[in-house]
Amino acid sequence: MTSESKEKQSKNDEPSALRSLIAGAGAGVICTLLCAPLDVTKVRLQVQGTLGNKNFYSGGIYSSLKKIYLEEGIRGVFKGVGPALVTVPLFWGVYWPIYDHMKKRCENNNLGISERTGHMLSALVAGVVGDVITNPFWVVRTRIQTLAMHSEVKMSSEITTIQMMKFIYETEGWKAFYKGLGASFLGLSHVAIQFPLCEYMYLSLIHI
Repeated sequence: MTSESKEKQSKNDEPSALRSLIAGAGAGVICTLLCAPLDVTKVRLQVQGTLGNKNFYSGGIYSSLKKIYLEEGIRGVFKGVGPALVTVPLFWGVYWPIYDHMKKRCENNNLGISERTGHMLSALVAGVVGDVITNPFWVVRTRIQTLAMHSEVKMSSEITTIQMMKFIYETEGWKAFYKGLGASFLGLSHVAIQFPLCEYMYLSLIHI
């Protein structure tokens, strides 16, 4: 193989922003659909202690999921899947191109930092941007998922993402869309660990 063909092959192997976006968004859609029932159950179990009725879901995951299905049907099990199908693909569609770009910048600009630190910094920057862009949709998704638990809120259980966004804005203002953003930033510690570790393991396995 000539040096020119090697260079061409190397460029082809590098992840482009478009490929990263498509791959990240596509994986996000599949993951969202497969995990939606568990996600609804998790969120309801997490918030039920704050709603006055602490025994709303008294059993474990399976019994809680069964209760949701029996009382609300298949639509109840997939509550919030609309905003989730926007949020998860959007987050990863934003995350991967930024991560790849930042990683290249850290590698090529001789910043005086180690490779692992560069990967960690890239993961954090990509995560922060993704969180800021998608946080409004996370808020909307959680509100829709837990709507059935709020008997004092007179709202149709079939409310759409747009309707919920309008309701939140009219009743609480635009700042409500960024509730929990600080906690989301703290949660980025997992990507700061996961992706540098992933890069390290990937490079290690190449030589096996």
